[in-house]
Amino acid sequence: MTLNKSVRILSFLFMSVLIFSCAEDGEIGPAGADGTNGTDGADGATGPQGAAGQDGEDGEDGNANVIYSDWFSPVWNITNGSNEKTMEIVDQDFVAAQENGVILLYWATQDESTHLLPWNTFNSLGTISISRDYEIKGSSGKVELTIRNYELLGSLNDQDTEGTISGVTYNQLRYVIIPGSTSNSIGRIAAEVDYEDYEAVKAYYNIPD
Repeated sequence: MTLNKSVRILSFLFMSVLIFSCAEDGEIGPAGADGTNGTDGADGATGPQGAAGQDGEDGEDGNANVIYSDWFSPVWNITNGSNEKTMEIVDQDFVAAQENGVILLYWATQDESTHLLPWNTFNSLGTISISRDYEIKGSSGKVELTIRNYELLGSLNDQDTEGTISGVTYNQLRYVIIPGSTSNSIGRIAAEVDYEDYEAVKAYYNIPD
């Protein structure tokens, strides 16, 4: 083969490769189907338990500031008439109830019933025969308790007004003071406690007999 012929053959091959390499790419084919999801890996081992946190401080007892008296007999030290009797109870803790607080005064009778004052008893006609009420005397730490007989033709009986007669207890008093500074002021607990139910009040405030 002559040199010129070889050169022509090589030139032809070079041009063929050049033309083929310059041809445009074909269109992209459709995407293949999604592969199968892999299996979830196993959970790792549970780590060690952390150290216990520091104990918080105990909260203040919500009833800690509530004050209550022992049961005591009436002592009519202001007025001691046949139709009206008045006594004054002195306790400086009454002052704590002056702002947003409350003083509850209970009257227990010989038949073991306990009433929140004011408390009235009625005659057979349905009108008041005896009234029992009390008034807070300003900021002096005094409460004035008054019992009145509304029966114009009669007088108050000792069984209605006195504490003990011949060794038998007829009437006893106890007051409960809820200072306005406690979290259980009257505005808050009115829906929770029936004040007229002494047993409910005693249980709520943990008041002993």
